[in-house]
This record gives sequence, C-alpha cells and structure tokens, in this order.
Amino acid sequence: MPTRTFDIRKQAYTWQALSTMVAFLLILYLIRDRFEETAGIFPQMDLVQQLSVFFLSMLSPIFWVNIIAPVCYLSVAIAASQVFGRIAKGDDFSEAMIKGLNDMGSNLMFGACATMFLTPTLVEWLHFRGGFKFHTSTESFIILIVGGALYFIAQIGKKMRQEIDEIV
Repeated sequence: MPTRTFDIRKQAYTWQALSTMVAFLLILYLIRDRFEETAGIFPQMDLVQQLSVFFLSMLSPIFWVNIIAPVCYLSVAIAASQVFGRIAKGDDFSEAMIKGLNDMGSNLMFGACATMFLTPTLVEWLHFRGGFKFHTSTESFIILIVGGALYFIAQIGKKMRQEIDEIV
C-alpha cells in the first residue's frame, strides 16, 4: 500500500488563501455591520441619504470605539496569512514568523479584552453614564486564552531561535 506524503507547504498555501479571504470578508462585514446601524434611523431614506448618514456617523467617537475589536481580529487574519505564507516558503521560526505569531497572539488578546471590557466601558463613558461595564462571553474568554497561547508560543520560538543562533 503506497504511503501518502503530507505536504505541509501546499496546505499552508491553502490556509494563506483562506485567511486572506477571511480578512477581505471581515472588511466587508465590518462595513455592512456599521452601515446597518445607520440604515435603520430613517427607513424611508434612499441609498444616497443612507450613505450620507453612514459617513456622518463616522464623526461620532462611538463609531470608532465599536470597531476596536473587529480591527484587532482583522489584524489577526492578516498576520495569519503572513504566517501561512512563511510556512509555505519553508521558514522554521524565522524572525518574521515569530513576529507574525506574536502579532496574532497579542491582537487576539487585545481584541478579546476590547470586546469584554474596553468597548462597553468607553461606550458608557461617551454616553456620560460613567462606571465600568463588562460584556463577557465564553467565546471572548476562549479567544483570550488562544491569543495568550500564541503569544507564549512566539516567545518560546524566539528563545529557541536565539539558542540555535548561538550554537551555530
């Protein structure tokens, strides 16, 4: 029976394409999500008027506060695409790959913290209600843990890379 070889490079190219597609879809979703919030203000408006309200909503600090976490997750998708590209090229814990893993981990952690604590609290402050608000979910905690794991894997990879460079 012939053995099947596992070609990690082909899979890495596939995952690179997939993560690039996810990044593009996240951008579209983010625009659609922000647009839906403004479209319901006056349902009888035509598209030009809705676009005007959408662009005017960008002047509000709440608009920008609400996109903190999605932008972090978009950064994760972009960094993942770069990491998969490095794997496809055969890099083994190069500086660029370690940086990509570090970026993925830190952006996942910051995005989860923004979702749970930062965004709800800033929205409350911008509405002049003060205090601290928490919006926790199982998904946010898991994203936080996975981000921490990726961050520490990057740190271990950096340390291993330094030890290998000292030996050579």
